[in-house]
Amino acid sequence: MGKWTYDKLCHAKGKELDQVVQNGRKPSLETLQGYEWRGYNVLPPHAYAVMWLLENTRFIKCFLKEPTATDDDGQPTELAGYNLKVTRGGTGDPWTTKPSEEKPLKIGKYRVLPDGDRGKYTGKYDNAVFLDYDVPDNNLFDGRTIKDFIVHPDDNDDLIVGKAIFHLGPISTPSFFILERYQEHNR
Repeated sequence: MGKWTYDKLCHAKGKELDQVVQNGRKPSLETLQGYEWRGYNVLPPHAYAVMWLLENTRFIKCFLKEPTATDDDGQPTELAGYNLKVTRGGTGDPWTTKPSEEKPLKIGKYRVLPDGDRGKYTGKYDNAVFLDYDVPDNNLFDGRTIKDFIVHPDDNDDLIVGKAIFHLGPISTPSFFILERYQEHNR
């Protein structure tokens, strides 16, 4: 497929998105740092229906401005972030946070790791940044068992394709999400 757009990615099939993740380009932490990204989950119909009821088809992914770790030159080596709950809607509807814009619900905190230990995924998705939700503030419902791998689909730094792998005991279920740079992070 030619150059990707947000809408094309949001309507792509899982096999296409899996290829994008396998062949995509690793985002730099500087590209992510201090921005919010509007997110859309690309799911099979049965999963989409459940996520629609739970109001989890759309979200805003936030990457904090301040790094959680730096190298000797002061360059970021790790970031942190979280997701914001968003009202139901399609890809063309406004991304309005819940319960309000003034007090958005922050869920699913994560560590942003460009390299290093990825558990059983070490050596896989080396072209991706790893979002690790296994942090003390999370529980099962906040995504503690989710592993995200994100890449740029092409040379556009404002688009990201993510592969989320949900683990529950011996069960692993992959899905995909699309991110588009939304605005500077200020909440």
